[in-house]
Amino acid sequence: MNGSDWPSGLTWQRGAPGELHEGNRPLVKKVAKAVKAGDREALVERLTGWHPADVVELLVHLPLKRARKLHGWLPPGPAANVVAAIDPRLRAVLMEEATLARQAEIIGRLQIADAVNLLSQLPAASVEALLPRLNDGDELRQRLGHDRESAGAIMDRRFVAVPPDWTVAQAVEEIRLKASDIERLYAVYIIGGDQELLGMLKLYDLLLQASEMRVGDVMRTDVVVISASMDREEVMLLAERYDLVTLPVVDEGHRLIGRITVDELRDVMRLEAQEDAMLMAGVDPDARPDDTVLRMVRGRFVWLVVGMIGSVLGALIILHFEQALEEAAILAAFIPLVAATAGNAGIQSASVAVQGLAYGSVWNAGLGLRFAKEAATALLNGLGAALLVGLFVFAVATLAPESLERPTALALTIGAALTLVVMLATLMGAAMPLLLDRVGIDPAVSTGPFITVTNDVVGILVYFVSATLIYFH
Repeated sequence: MNGSDWPSGLTWQRGAPGELHEGNRPLVKKVAKAVKAGDREALVERLTGWHPADVVELLVHLPLKRARKLHGWLPPGPAANVVAAIDPRLRAVLMEEATLARQAEIIGRLQIADAVNLLSQLPAASVEALLPRLNDGDELRQRLGHDRESAGAIMDRRFVAVPPDWTVAQAVEEIRLKASDIERLYAVYIIGGDQELLGMLKLYDLLLQASEMRVGDVMRTDVVVISASMDREEVMLLAERYDLVTLPVVDEGHRLIGRITVDELRDVMRLEAQEDAMLMAGVDPDARPDDTVLRMVRGRFVWLVVGMIGSVLGALIILHFEQALEEAAILAAFIPLVAATAGNAGIQSASVAVQGLAYGSVWNAGLGLRFAKEAATALLNGLGAALLVGLFVFAVATLAPESLERPTALALTIGAALTLVVMLATLMGAAMPLLLDRVGIDPAVSTGPFITVTNDVVGILVYFVSATLIYFH
């Protein structure tokens, strides 16, 4: 195949992210065949004119072997743009079979944060071999030395800092000198001896001041600073609280060592959302598409065991009420309904609580009102669910009266159980993440096991107690 074999107008058709547009299916098959045939020149000529996001969409729908090969054919510039645009969890998957020289060439073109992310996923031996080949190797090594969840791992060590006796004109000239090294600049920092942070000036502050003014006389001193060890999620919340686009990072001696900008914070927000979503699903957030079977088992089996424990406890409760089921087998038909409703109610309130903790919108002072609102919501939802099930039971009793005995007692039993289960699951779902956060446990991790226990234990127990008190009374 050569360039002329491509049908005219054949380009990537935009659709929902992650979904293969129907019109792209023939293109994916054609590219896969071309890669297998080794038609490098035609493919590179076609793809170098594409937007990196479109190339990413094509690669993720190709077999991994073909995607790696095609990415390896791209020139370093377009290849680096693709690496920057792809899901951070897939960068190492795409790059790990490239030669050391190729990896160094592409990593050297990435922004520092993207380079750190990619290096953190590669084997330690590869990282040690790559760092000496990179111009920013020292800074990358320092970042990799920080906990990857900390501010130090995402901060940019490139900034503009001037002494307090410099004039505004001198500070502006310093900005010009460093403009080629710093992609986005939001502020100039004022430092004293030994890099101690004294204050800062936003760019528009410089524009409003006379050129002969000393920066130390007009600088802002109410600067919000963070430490390199601060958790990146806390940094994001701090920036949001004070509506900041950049935060200076200082060491124990209040010496300026870096900055975090809105670009890094945007990446943090996306990564934290992905991590919480995976944790709530009971999946290791470090899981990768090409993980080995053993690694996948280690990351998931523990959650399956927790779910099994909840199911076993639920089964023991059912066995305890075996006589009740023998006397009224119809009760067994509604066990899944009660358990599923408990699970849905619990995960709804737990998700809101986890999100509130993640974005700092949960206040201890307002917890009483919060739980009162959750309780009122749960009561109304429970009564609504009870009403619907009651109408269903009476409809069945009317259409097939021989199929149900004591429909009124059955409807009241299920209705009471649903109301209580929804209230209990909702309140526990709202409270558990807060309690775990208070003792230092990530609440996102607790959601899956908590919902399982709510489903299989609390819901079933409440259901059979309600049956004992109402149906058999």
